[in-house]
Amino acid sequence: MIPYVYILGMPHSGSTLLTFLLNAHPQLISVGEVALVGRILPARWAERRGQCSCGQLFYQCDFWIRVLETAAHRGLRLGHPDFFRFSQRAEKDAQNALLYFVESVLQVGGAQIFIDSSKSPEYLDVLARNDGIQLYVLDFYRDGRALLYAWLKHISHPLVDKWFPNWRRARFLRSWITRKLVNGWVRKEKERRTALQKVNSRYVFRLKYEDLCSQPVETMRSVFRFLGVDSSVDVTQGFKSQVEHHIIGNQMRLSRHDRILLDQKWIQALPAYALETFAKAGGRETNLSNGYVEQ
Repeated sequence: MIPYVYILGMPHSGSTLLTFLLNAHPQLISVGEVALVGRILPARWAERRGQCSCGQLFYQCDFWIRVLETAAHRGLRLGHPDFFRFSQRAEKDAQNALLYFVESVLQVGGAQIFIDSSKSPEYLDVLARNDGIQLYVLDFYRDGRALLYAWLKHISHPLVDKWFPNWRRARFLRSWITRKLVNGWVRKEKERRTALQKVNSRYVFRLKYEDLCSQPVETMRSVFRFLGVDSSVDVTQGFKSQVEHHIIGNQMRLSRHDRILLDQKWIQALPAYALETFAKAGGRETNLSNGYVEQ
């Protein structure tokens, strides 16, 4: 079976940093969020657009050219079926398509373990049913208040932005949007815990963003021991020099900046109304269950 590591977490949790660190180990390889790759890759390839994190245009990237050629020889047809979204009748075809893709990435990349940073809990059940992979889960989490701060900064909604461009100054709107964000996070946390029940606990490793950034060497060594690879490899220095081939993700994938910094801006910058809404919407209890206490 193919060793398949799934990063389970939330957007803006620091998963891009974690993925880069994992990819820097010679036995591991990542191409980012596989759920999105399976959906978006065919269109970007056909339309000849999109940039790979190696710096090349996606359709000119030698890595992707070889991966797609290798996968085609194995029988993978781009765009059908989707790796994770399929009818019940098509599940076996989807499982095989994922295996063809993963095997091709490992072969071209010269690695032994595949990393998937899709994050969403909804895909764990599908992966757990795939007999061709040995599933490992990195349960990656971060203080919910830090996530809320990041989401409030990056949130964009076409209708809200069009009709209420200054919504952050409108008390009702900002409170309503903040509550929706917190409610969504609390719901996703419950979904995460439910999904983890379908995975053997011996193959689950809980990993805290704050530990990763404050003690990166020790934390990554623990992760590598869990995965059964050489834990003496220090991936915290020059990890961006190890070329990744992500075609989807945040802008960090295109940056060569490789310092590991603990981002705690939210402590000073998260507004009082947001903290109050976070507590009232159940965020405090969910945070406590993850081991976070009030500042």
